[in-house]
Amino acid sequence: MLRDKNAFFLDGGRLVLLLASRCDAKGVIEAVAAKTLLPELELLLSKRPAPLAAAIRRVVTDLRPCVRLETTRAGVDPLRGSLLTGLFGRPPAAPVLPPTASKFGSVPYIESAGELAGGRFIGQINFAEAAAALNQADFPIPEGMPNAGLLAVDLTPGHFSGRVRWYPQPHESNAVHPGAIDTVAKYETRIQFRGSWSLRGLGWFDDVPKDDHELWNYMNDLEIPGVDEDARGGHKLFGHPNEALNEHYGLDPVPGRSDSIRDYGLIWRINYDNPAGFSWGTNWLYVVIHVEDLMQGALEHAVVTGANA
Repeated sequence: MLRDKNAFFLDGGRLVLLLASRCDAKGVIEAVAAKTLLPELELLLSKRPAPLAAAIRRVVTDLRPCVRLETTRAGVDPLRGSLLTGLFGRPPAAPVLPPTASKFGSVPYIESAGELAGGRFIGQINFAEAAAALNQADFPIPEGMPNAGLLAVDLTPGHFSGRVRWYPQPHESNAVHPGAIDTVAKYETRIQFRGSWSLRGLGWFDDVPKDDHELWNYMNDLEIPGVDEDARGGHKLFGHPNEALNEHYGLDPVPGRSDSIRDYGLIWRINYDNPAGFSWGTNWLYVVIHVEDLMQGALEHAVVTGANA
């Protein structure tokens, strides 16, 4: 018996690896339609009503491109010097990365003085860099992801409270040095991008009957190499809003938008980061946006919340 966690399926008598370096989402959907994908799941579904089986197949074929973030420390010295270095008058570490770079910590991009007031800088994404990395790898751009613009996130007072700053046309000539800043990261850290795949979302268990423990256990334990790589840690852009957001810590929507998380798409999931030197346990930060604002490219309307993993 082929184990589903190995992501194999049978196609015309040949053993085929589901996910290679370039996954064809259309091929996955066709395989499910032909009932050749995830044979253990098909065995379970064959014993259940057809409407339920169809609903589960829709869920396991909703494969969406996303972006994985990989980080490397750019600066050797910590951003905040020790008491000893302060006594000797040693200046803080000089930035290595330009102000428009994708990064955690160091000098954030701002265009006017006072933009950082009341917040601690976490990190920023230059979407031109993310889009260029995906295009170079011939990987599909996630729906709603802009190909330009810079999104910055600051932590604000409160339980996993934060804010976003959105710059549609960032340019180094428009950057203003913020002066003294407070950053969450201990080290200046470079962010790089690669394409990945997202499957498990807010509705992963919606169609599973509450008393169907066998099917629930299967869905809970299902792992496919190359899919949902952030399940045990790591930052992610776009893809499915993570299932943990069903129990988020609350969000403050912009006027006219609902506060139901099911109406929101994911922009950025921020986990702990060892190179940058910050962690908040299993409580992770999420930047989300109402789907209508996302489709309009209005990333200034994104909001921040938190959830346990």
